Amino acid sequence: MQQMRSVVRVSALVLALIFSASACTDRVSGVSQEHSPPSSEESVASIPPSEDVFSGIRACDLLDQAVRGQGFPPGTFSDLSTDNGCKAAKPGVVVGLALDDVQGIDELKADSPRRYDGDVNGRRSVQVKDTVGDGGACEVGMEVAEEARAVVGVVLGSNRPTDEACVHAGEIALAVEPALPKR
Repeated sequence: MQQMRSVVRVSALVLALIFSASACTDRVSGVSQEHSPPSSEESVASIPPSEDVFSGIRACDLLDQAVRGQGFPPGTFSDLSTDNGCKAAKPGVVVGLALDDVQGIDELKADSPRRYDGDVNGRRSVQVKDTVGDGGACEVGMEVAEEARAVVGVVLGSNRPTDEACVHAGEIALAVEPALPKR
């Protein structure tokens, strides 16, 4: 039991590092592309900065719905990179969702070999693989507005592969995306 608590603590710490260091998204339903900044035509319509695009939307509600039936306990509040974040953990897996109404998708930083542009259900996204540098972690960030994003993070335990983490992050992103504010 002590070992399981340690794994969950370490996984939670790794997830914290993911959300604070970078974010990712993935071309879930297509071919990944190398990163290049969007043109002004590709940018989403601007929502006034004073308006909270996530007003009335709680990250834990979206995350709990996205992972329902997968053995996760209800998510708990996490303020790792935003004041509207949530995380849930079960043995060997920590998942998180951050709804950030301050930073846009272009602020998701990662080296080119680990960052891939794409889309989730037609919404511009970025995937960052191996977000902590030792495998088993992935993020999918989705554009909500010019200065707003939703970031799904997955950290796997026991030296599991990064690609497996990215599959899980993509599945959660697909489940969360329909509930995000539309452009």
